[in-house]
Amino acid sequence: MANDKWSIAPSLVINRERGILYSTATANNANFMVGSFQILPTTKNSGGWSLVWNLFFPTTNNQRPTTKMAGWGGVKRGYRSCKVVGLCILLFSLAMIGLPALLVRGCSWSGPSQTRQQGPMVRLQLQTGQVVTMPLEEYLVGVVAAEMPAEFHPEALKAQAVAARTYTLLRLSTQNGNNKLFDADLSTDPENSQAWIPVSEMRRRWGALSFGYYYSKITAAIRDTAGEVVVYRGQLIDPVYYASCGGLGTEDAAAVWGYDVPYLKGVACNWDPPSQQQPVAAAFTYDDLFRRLDIPDKAVPSGAGLGGLVRVLDRTARGRVKDLKVATETFMATDFRKLLNLRSTDFTVKDVGSKVVFETRGYGHAVGMCQWGAQGMALQGKNYKEILTYYYRGVQVVPYQDSQP
Repeated sequence: MANDKWSIAPSLVINRERGILYSTATANNANFMVGSFQILPTTKNSGGWSLVWNLFFPTTNNQRPTTKMAGWGGVKRGYRSCKVVGLCILLFSLAMIGLPALLVRGCSWSGPSQTRQQGPMVRLQLQTGQVVTMPLEEYLVGVVAAEMPAEFHPEALKAQAVAARTYTLLRLSTQNGNNKLFDADLSTDPENSQAWIPVSEMRRRWGALSFGYYYSKITAAIRDTAGEVVVYRGQLIDPVYYASCGGLGTEDAAAVWGYDVPYLKGVACNWDPPSQQQPVAAAFTYDDLFRRLDIPDKAVPSGAGLGGLVRVLDRTARGRVKDLKVATETFMATDFRKLLNLRSTDFTVKDVGSKVVFETRGYGHAVGMCQWGAQGMALQGKNYKEILTYYYRGVQVVPYQDSQP
């Protein structure tokens, strides 16, 4: 084996938990081995960074490295050979030219769009009332960032991207226009459209060190599914979704909203983690309860206890509350949940002193795609198309143009 030939093997890893970019390169000959260099943030949230590199020189008895060089300044002199100097120049050049270019391209702090500028234009009404216009694929970045945790598996994010794209294109069609908005197609209000956040809010939520990683992750999910939608018999579906079923499974649309949708059928869903299946309590005084439900005093029996005040009348096949009665007033559980701002209709009721306590499990209406379930399926190796065709029954994932007559 010749001793004058070099073997250089670089590698690059982004540590998303610590927000640190590592790059290592090793080179071997008969005399020594070089170790690693790193890019590290200078101070927390400062946005600055510095280079640290290490050179290792084995001794004849295979002891640990004896010489170390680190930092921009204070470089130790006395290199063992001219080959060491040459290798240092090589590593330094890689760090000064290649890695900064990578930072600019893949970890941009300003969040330039990395999605294809395609699809129709979306007129979006912000919370301030201002209407802004942007391409569909760019709009989806803000939707996916708002609707699903960026920490989720890439396949779950892809499923969310396709569902959000389908929802948007359906709302953009003339027969499904939003008559609540005058000069816009959609709003940022999740009660009216889909949630959406700008790049500035992404940076605030994720922090400066994690922003580049999560932004690239979300834009990759949109780019990798560009133009894909969910259809049922060739028509765009209404791809409703929600956060968590609490392990209880999804519901038929008919059981929740009173009308049948062939692709919105209940399915088993046991992928929610234990943290999403724990009960969450919401307590109300009687006065507050009556006020929120707009129940007049005369409708409340004098001296009524819990048994005569709040009664569940009917439950769905999965066990969620469907209809209930408070005093003399009857409510659909979906309306009741909105009035009290409960997390879900999977709840129990109990009387605790002078208050009524509702313990809920899961989060959302429980129809369509369960986002935590999508995450669980992705972790088990399912891809985004398998996730979508599981939660939306009898559908296909196709390019948008293929869904048009």
